[in-house]
This record gives sequence, C-alpha cells and structure tokens, in this order.
Amino acid sequence: MVLDILRDRTTVAEAHRADELNPSEVEQLVDEGKRGMENALRSKPLEIKLSDLQQAHGEALLKQLA
Repeated sequence: MVLDILRDRTTVAEAHRADELNPSEVEQLVDEGKRGMENALRSKPLEIKLSDLQQAHGEALLKQLA
C-alpha cells in the first residue's frame, strides 16, 4: 500500500477505504516507510538493493501494527 502511494498508483483516500485504516494511519505508514527507506540509503548508499528497501518498509509496517 505504501509503495503504491509513493508510486502514485493509489491515493491515501483509496488506501484508507481498501485497508480500513483512517487517513491519518495511512499517512503515518507512508511517513514511516519513507523514513525506513531513507535510513537504508544512508547506511549503505552504494550497496542499496530493492530488498533492503522492502525490508525497511516491512519493518515500518510491523512497528505501526504493533
């Protein structure tokens, strides 16, 4: 969901309806996903892989759901 929002494939409003989260929860997930990706890029700027970004995104989602 977060990646779809970042890629402009969906909107916060559409994601909120589809996943039954309120818009502020969706926005918070997007913000945490962005922070996770930024942190991953800072730690290994030349060695970053898509799997690292996906892992950071997953970790941000798990933190939000906990």
